[in-house]
Amino acid sequence: MSCFKNLVFFREKAQGCISGINSLATIISPLIFSPLTALFLSDGAPFYYPGFSFLGIGLALL
Repeated sequence: MSCFKNLVFFREKAQGCISGINSLATIISPLIFSPLTALFLSDGAPFYYPGFSFLGIGLALL
């Protein structure tokens, strides 16, 4: 029974860590991808690819 309690404790810790990382990503991602979108939609983009921010978001989801 003690082994089961330890497994439940570690699972809860892992879920808490994943939830914390998810919350942090929710806060940080608009701060990264909004300027990236503005850069590639402007005339001063390093190369022409208006959907580059969507590519970045797709790669970040992998």
